[in-house]
Amino acid sequence: MTESPIQCSQLSKKFRSLLALDHFDLSVPEGSIYALIGPNGAGKTTLIKTLVNILRPSSGSASILGIDSRKLSPKEFAQLGYVSENQEMPEWMTVGYLFAQRAVGPLARCIS
Repeated sequence: MTESPIQCSQLSKKFRSLLALDHFDLSVPEGSIYALIGPNGAGKTTLIKTLVNILRPSSGSASILGIDSRKLSPKEFAQLGYVSENQEMPEWMTVGYLFAQRAVGPLARCIS
């Protein structure tokens, strides 16, 4: 069995007295699409920022593509995508256009 592309084990993040993530466990299987849904302050952004090493976890571990999230290199970052709820695209821009601008290899051939 291969390791899941996104994994968290007992991941915690504390900001002074506020516990934003409390021993969070997650394993996202390859090919899956997950959404983080919850009220403001639930820890969604903290989780994403911890996964991509913007924030350091207080305890626990996380990995992306089998690599400790605290050690991601530009090569791994080039394979990640994240869309925040506050992003807007110009009305003329389509998702297909965005993919065509960034796609290389087999993906570019699929959407052209």
